[in-house]
Amino acid sequence: MANPNKSVSDKQLVSDLADVLTSNELAELEYQRGDVYIKLKKNADIIQTVPASPSVVTAVQKTEKVAEPPVQSVKHDNVADTSKAVKSPMVGVAYLTPEPNSPNYVKVGDTVTVGQTLLLVEAMKTFNPVKSPRAGKVTAILVKNGTPVEFDEPLMIIE
Repeated sequence: MANPNKSVSDKQLVSDLADVLTSNELAELEYQRGDVYIKLKKNADIIQTVPASPSVVTAVQKTEKVAEPPVQSVKHDNVADTSKAVKSPMVGVAYLTPEPNSPNYVKVGDTVTVGQTLLLVEAMKTFNPVKSPRAGKVTAILVKNGTPVEFDEPLMIIE
């Protein structure tokens, strides 16, 4: 017999992920833990969850369509060389400061050390520090404070 609490927790998870999608103005969000895989797309008629193993598939009908804001990007000459880029470890919102009205963790021209916090990525109401993978000089910051970021998106260039 199916566990009724699992169904409730699955519905809550989908609801929480949908909240992250809309509150961070993301077009798409993917989530996987164990054998559960969920992919949400904004402005689709249906939000569908698909387990990684073939079992139950749940679909949730969206009730409203929200216009997507235009995509903004920051261009930098060094972006072509992604070997020097620090990339986002997850989908979320990038924050360059620890608190509103605080100075940025780092700025262009700063020298950073291995493990130094460069910025935060907020996902599911959790602030995750993005730490420098190497020592070097910050030559570009490719995101603005409070902007949505995708998994593996270049955030900074450290040379």
